[in-house]
Amino acid sequence: MSESEKLKRAFRLGVMRASSGEFKSVANVGITGDGGVFVVPAQLRGYSWRYGVVRKGEAPKQAEHVETDLRPKLHYHQSGIASVTLTGSDIERRRVQLPRLPCVVRGQVFSIVSYRVWEFPTVSTNGDARRGDVFTVETRWPDALAWTLSIVSHPSGDPFNVALDGPRPIGHIRGDPTRFVVDLSWYGRNAMLVGHVDPRFDDPVPMEPGVSVVALPWKPGGPSTMDDAFGLWSTSMNNPVVKYEEDDDIPTEFELTTESDGVVREVTWRERSQERLKAAGENPDGRRFPGADK
Repeated sequence: MSESEKLKRAFRLGVMRASSGEFKSVANVGITGDGGVFVVPAQLRGYSWRYGVVRKGEAPKQAEHVETDLRPKLHYHQSGIASVTLTGSDIERRRVQLPRLPCVVRGQVFSIVSYRVWEFPTVSTNGDARRGDVFTVETRWPDALAWTLSIVSHPSGDPFNVALDGPRPIGHIRGDPTRFVVDLSWYGRNAMLVGHVDPRFDDPVPMEPGVSVVALPWKPGGPSTMDDAFGLWSTSMNNPVVKYEEDDDIPTEFELTTESDGVVREVTWRERSQERLKAAGENPDGRRFPGADK
């Protein structure tokens, strides 16, 4: 697969309000040439960032995290090393060894949790999203918005029997309004990166907007208590928040190739607009999960 056919830049994850088409991005997600995954949280004006080791059920110890005014990206390398990096800046390095990505058969590798998204910067209005944006459309802003990224591969290493209709490796599962996929075979790995959105309404709302990104080794049944994770979170949050996927939330390789009729496709601009109008008028729940093909 040529470089021109791969994702040339990170794509934005977020939420759009159906009535106005106002789009709030909570993070950018990118795939490196060797199949590593990185996440850059949205910039929140007036807040710094903390990063470091995260242990399940424990608040990070002061000595184990670093605070910086700069906004780095959190990178889960193919080697399994999770660390923060920032091009052109010599920030203090911290890292944790997670399972190597080629060894992940079916497991969650990232959690992205945001609060008070209506206070996040608006990146586009009137439904004018750019090609590749991935978002949920809601009739009102959710109190909390969680995205998870999981890897699903064949235990045998065989390729998936799916076909992307467009010229890009990102698409949507037909009939599923809450998930998207990135075909990692375009990066030399017979696996799918599966994104899942979980908007929450009527939850207790913090006093300040915040976003928490965590690279983790979560799998159905859960990790052992000794498994560490690595987090990057805004200083508006005392501690990082993690969204753990339930077993049923991570599809199996069989479900990806059969329940969706083996079709993974990118939603077109016209379909996206139609879905947004339906969310605003016909569907009181308002949940839609279109992308942009503009």
